[in-house]
Amino acid sequence: MKRHDLDPVRRLVEVIQMADASFGAAEATATTSPYGLLLDRFPDAQFISFNYDALLELLLLKRGLWNPLDGFGVPAEMEKANDQENGSSKTLVIHLHGTTLLYSVRFEVKRESGSRWPMIQHRDEPRFVFDPDALAVLFIPFQRGLPGLAYQHPEFRIIAPIPDKREALTGGYAELAYRRAVDLIHSASDVVVIGYRFADCDRVSFQPLLAAAAAASIPVWMIDPEAGDIAGRLAASGELVRAVAIPMTFQQWVAYGFPGLSRA
Repeated sequence: MKRHDLDPVRRLVEVIQMADASFGAAEATATTSPYGLLLDRFPDAQFISFNYDALLELLLLKRGLWNPLDGFGVPAEMEKANDQENGSSKTLVIHLHGTTLLYSVRFEVKRESGSRWPMIQHRDEPRFVFDPDALAVLFIPFQRGLPGLAYQHPEFRIIAPIPDKREALTGGYAELAYRRAVDLIHSASDVVVIGYRFADCDRVSFQPLLAAAAAASIPVWMIDPEAGDIAGRLAASGELVRAVAIPMTFQQWVAYGFPGLSRA
């Protein structure tokens, strides 16, 4: 990142898109998918993700629960393949570290009256464009927005997986996404964390979420084979969140009938 060499990020995006096309599309229609079983059991669930991929969107789109118009937690512009009207998303997917499917536009190109030259003007609030790029065929009837001067290639849409994300989490989509994520937590009855290790180097990413859960006295269920160690480490670091450890893989947790939340 210091060398401004985006080739590793570009390769990462290509692998993610290949996985979405090969596995995500199949998982979205699989009757035995643990992700599908989760959605069927908790149809009112909302999702906050640190992942970049489109798996959740593909699953939700197949069920008619999500569309790109508002499903990322921000209003998005797009083209449509037909005149079909789509209502609001029932389920949101908030990508706190960005997604390959959405990019921000932070400036406008305008021509003042009587001027020969267009002027670039910074936007106080970014606007957002839905663009599935190589995955466009998986999101019919929605089509990628028309690219303009502000178009961003997918490798520029995500926060790179580096230890210090503080600067990247300031402003733009990240700021709006965190605001929406905190609102979701405040209105939740439970928070379920699946397969996230809460690494010390990424505290700037997760601390606002834990603080929101602690302030609202909401239990945080941790689904991970090492959930006990993770909960203990958070407690030792001073986090006041009420963590409940469930030492299982995600697939085990689904197969055993969602222990902990089975009472809900």
